[in-house]
Amino acid sequence: MSTSFLAANKDQEFDQLKLALAWNRIDIAKSEIFTEDKIWPPGSLHEILYSAIKQDRVDFVDLFLDCGTSLKDFLTTERLLMLYIGSNRKKESKLPFEDLFLWSVLMNRQDMAKLFWRQGKDATAYALLAFGILNAMATKTDDTELHVGYDELLPEELGFVNNVINKYFVEYFPRSINTSATLRELGYYEKQIYTTHPWLVRLYLHCPPNLVLSGIKLQCPNETEKAKFIAAARRGDITWHAGPMNMYMETMDPMMVGFGVQLSIDLDKELGIKRKYRTLSQRDVPAMTQAVLPILTDLGIEAVSVGVNTVTAPPAVPPIFNWKFKNSSVIGIWHPGGYPENPGPNPAKPYGLSRRDCAMFPGFDHALCFAFRTDNSGPPMDYEEVLGYYEIARSQFPGADVQSSSLEAFVEALMPYKSKLPVITKEFGDTWIQGSASDPRKVAEMRAVFRARTKCLQSESGCSLSDPRFYNASVFFLKHGEHTWGLSSVFDSHHWSNDAFYPVMSNLSYGFVNGTLSWQEQRNFTNLGLEALGNHTLATEIVHQLGLIQAKKPNMSGFDNVGTPSEIQKCSNGFEFQFDSKGSLIHLKDPASQNVWADNTHRLGAFVYQTLNQTDFDFFNRNYPYSPRFQLGIGKPNISEANATSGYWDVSMQDLFKSKEGCSFILHLQMSDPTSMSNYGAPAVIYVKYTGNVVSKQMSSIDVELQWFQKPPTRMPESIYFMFRPISNPKLSWKLHKVGQFIDPLNVILNGSQILHAVDKGVYYTDSRNQGLSIDSPDVAVVNVLTPGSRPSVIPVPLKPIKAVDGMAFNLFNNVWDVNFIFWYPFEKRDVNQKHQKAFISFQPSSTNGNVHSLWIVTRIIQPPVRLYCTSKPPDVSEIRNINPLGNIQSKVYYFDTLAVVQKLMKEGFDEKQAMAIKDIVQEVLHSSIDHQTKVLVTKAQLEITTQQMMTHLNSVKKDLVILEKSEFSMLRSETEHAENEKNLQMLRNKIETDVANVRTLFESYKNDVFRYSIATALTAGATN
Repeated sequence: MSTSFLAANKDQEFDQLKLALAWNRIDIAKSEIFTEDKIWPPGSLHEILYSAIKQDRVDFVDLFLDCGTSLKDFLTTERLLMLYIGSNRKKESKLPFEDLFLWSVLMNRQDMAKLFWRQGKDATAYALLAFGILNAMATKTDDTELHVGYDELLPEELGFVNNVINKYFVEYFPRSINTSATLRELGYYEKQIYTTHPWLVRLYLHCPPNLVLSGIKLQCPNETEKAKFIAAARRGDITWHAGPMNMYMETMDPMMVGFGVQLSIDLDKELGIKRKYRTLSQRDVPAMTQAVLPILTDLGIEAVSVGVNTVTAPPAVPPIFNWKFKNSSVIGIWHPGGYPENPGPNPAKPYGLSRRDCAMFPGFDHALCFAFRTDNSGPPMDYEEVLGYYEIARSQFPGADVQSSSLEAFVEALMPYKSKLPVITKEFGDTWIQGSASDPRKVAEMRAVFRARTKCLQSESGCSLSDPRFYNASVFFLKHGEHTWGLSSVFDSHHWSNDAFYPVMSNLSYGFVNGTLSWQEQRNFTNLGLEALGNHTLATEIVHQLGLIQAKKPNMSGFDNVGTPSEIQKCSNGFEFQFDSKGSLIHLKDPASQNVWADNTHRLGAFVYQTLNQTDFDFFNRNYPYSPRFQLGIGKPNISEANATSGYWDVSMQDLFKSKEGCSFILHLQMSDPTSMSNYGAPAVIYVKYTGNVVSKQMSSIDVELQWFQKPPTRMPESIYFMFRPISNPKLSWKLHKVGQFIDPLNVILNGSQILHAVDKGVYYTDSRNQGLSIDSPDVAVVNVLTPGSRPSVIPVPLKPIKAVDGMAFNLFNNVWDVNFIFWYPFEKRDVNQKHQKAFISFQPSSTNGNVHSLWIVTRIIQPPVRLYCTSKPPDVSEIRNINPLGNIQSKVYYFDTLAVVQKLMKEGFDEKQAMAIKDIVQEVLHSSIDHQTKVLVTKAQLEITTQQMMTHLNSVKKDLVILEKSEFSMLRSETEHAENEKNLQMLRNKIETDVANVRTLFESYKNDVFRYSIATALTAGATN
């Protein structure tokens, strides 16, 4: 943090103060914020004072008190309860300094305790009390250190990938094992069964050494720890469900979904565990597509249990039902309004263990109650907490036999009743799926990886799960489908506008840097998979596919500028194209059927840029939430201060180019209003390329390629679409291709995802024989279903089933979420430019209607590395420097023309025989030399893999250096503070001992006085008698 940054924003003292507090810069707070001319109103510092106390910022607390902050006014019951989590204290605090002193002692905040101790009234008494507390803590607790990073912006306390995994490996798994063992050793009937995720278990038992992400190393267990875990799993103390973790299944292809389930099956085989009724568990994410049911049932999954996020609209289904799709069915166990919530503290307050939160079915004498603890909070703290859960459950079901169980055991008891369960045949979808479009590059890369992996598995001599390289790489690739894509927040609700955002980024605000690091490490699982593959041929293919996602401005050689772009453009192969002033197709005629697919009111290939504001989010909050407990995260808190605009921005076609040969067109588009770029994040330049191909007399196709260039990053809410609204045909209907299955968008359940879906191949406007318009999208997953009269939107309402569909809009990017996903794009240099590769349209006559043909459109996003800027305004075009993308390095090919050599030799006077002899000698020498040289050369693919790995390593080193610099400073400061604490603690102990001695002396003096007084009184009484 620099003083210049603070000086530039004098009207935002509280934001400045929060940043200074986060960085622990008391010097800046005193010199730049708490100036003599600044008057702080009463109570204005209460919120920041609370944060300072929680973060153990003693200097800041002292500063606030010196500025006149009243602790008596500050320390309300609510704040004290927030400090003492779980406290039942009811009365208002009359002794704020003493209360905060005791809290500081209990929390081991020695400097903070000393500060409040000096401010208190009865120093001696509270010193004695603290001395007793410290002695008790020293004899009963192994470690009194607390990690209070929830309110701080410290890397070791944030939810980076390895921080979360290490928490499970180092703390949660051992704690669960110990708790189960303690219950057994103490002879309790009650036991604990802890359910976790197979992906974590696989990583724990086969831990990759030296795995570093965001500068944080994965802490692998030793052999003893693994042996304890395996023994606990075989005893049943620890178990896992059938899914890898909480997934975005729609973003995956069938093979990858299947591998996620296979992971749990393989773990069971490895440990010799047998399960008959496998059950997949999913929490937080509200639902999934019915397209996965055939995959799940093929792999032996009998049930799916889902706990819907507390405030998310849940699918309108009963708690237990029979979910069917085609010939597949599973038992669905759905819980609305939470995972459920955490169990309560006692039977009077059962919370998530209440009877209404348990899964039950009329006539079925079993109930499944969930003792879920919230996100990444691990198993119960100790055996007493487990016993408390049993008491709560018994209070809800008096006389019942309460047992710790597993999902499989409950489903086994439920199976005889499956035929009596309500049957649901609807699609559910996922109303959170738009979040995956917040990182277009990650989506394009993961889809390229999944396609290459599936193709390799399907080839005869390709990939096999028996190959450790392929298996380990698949474990890493699987992480791409998990529903967490980044940190929960960057902890800033003010710097929304570009003018406010760019300076903060330029100054490397810690929250913003952490956000970027978390998004980069999520992407890095592609590189981890490539490293695991090593020299496998799949690595070569993946690198090749990743090279295709790089943007490059189109080569205009061989193209002529069309003088009158509004006219119908006819090709020699029979295609007819016509574009409007915005670059949309308003006339498209294919040669196979002579069918016209577009007109002035039914446009194809429309580029749409949208911005949103608080009115859009208010509409969402009125129509979507299941509960008002908290804000889901779709929206931008305090966005109104940035004067955001809600609306759709026009683009205009600057140029239209037509190929001299063949049938190709290149459209050069720009935003009509430059405000969309300066105030928001619209790209400066857009190119769309159409190529018409005649495959046969009965089939024709169109390739479409969309690229944008110079997109500025913005925190302002925005969304970009590529929209198709063909002329309607009563014989055709829309279908979605999701996870290998065709899904009807009109068959979505109430509260399901009506207008937002993720497709693996694309969308289809076809008849009963699948003949018609097909739009395939290898790089873009999220598609917005358009209803008559609607405009594209990523807001997941309506929740009621729609009645008609008249088009589809591919969502290329959006940033409407302000939690868990990417908040601005681009966030890396290489993402400023982007390409949507190849929309493939083909036309094939239908046997029932000769005028209906198949139109295939394939879209790609290609993004070359360019310089990202962090200035107050977007740079000029000349400031963007393109770099040749990996995989497109051009190499020269040299040929040895023997005929030309012979002719030249004969021209110089050699006869033919001599010339041929010399040619043969030169040719032999050249071949020998070339063979010798090529022995030390590598293939282009090998070079690309090595280069990719080196770049990944360099990026990792850069990140490590940044974090190392911060961590070394932090460590040095910590060591200094520790030494100072030890010194002060010793002084405090000496003072306490002195005070105790004085108290004892004073007590002895009082006792002697009392004794003398008693004797004198007795003697006086005796004399009187």
